[in-house]
Amino acid sequence: MTAVTFALPQESPSSLGDDAAIIHTGVGAASVRQRLPAALDALTSPGFLVASGFAGALDPELKVGDIVVDRLTSDPELRQRAEAAGALLADFTPSDIVVETIAQKAALARRTGAQVVDMETRAIAEICAARHLPFLAVRVISDSATRDFPVPGPVLFDAARQSPRPFALLAHLATRPASLWPFVHFLKDIRQARKSLANYLARLLGP
Repeated sequence: MTAVTFALPQESPSSLGDDAAIIHTGVGAASVRQRLPAALDALTSPGFLVASGFAGALDPELKVGDIVVDRLTSDPELRQRAEAAGALLADFTPSDIVVETIAQKAALARRTGAQVVDMETRAIAEICAARHLPFLAVRVISDSATRDFPVPGPVLFDAARQSPRPFALLAHLATRPASLWPFVHFLKDIRQARKSLANYLARLLGP
């Protein structure tokens, strides 16, 4: 049995086969620490865990749909397996918030030397290390380093309630019509990223 985590159902395929258990951790490290231990306790001796889902690019060379594997936290043998399946090796850095602007992404890249940012990988890796559970971080780029996030993160998602905010989003777009086309482009990128990740995980975890 392989445990595969995603922050939200919108990131994950409906199934990865009979030998994979999908876990939704919620967004952010605090939600991971609250939800993941009990979810792992409910599984029967998983062989390893794959932390998956969406990530933001800090390196302009990374494109939406690229699959990246974390050099820093991933088990070396699993990392080699991920690279053999087509993942690009990268250094991940954690963030407690969505890194929204091109300038913020560039500043974070300079400060950390990382090429990828996400909100859950580091916390999941720490829980797996405490359980001596082999760990692999493989994510898909859903947000380019060369484009601003189309709307503020808190408008899209309520982190405290772990739920989307559709009415806040509609109000934001209604009062800022210039944001509409970038948001449509963002939705297209999300669909592309989700499809790319599903295809990759099928190769990685398939027979």
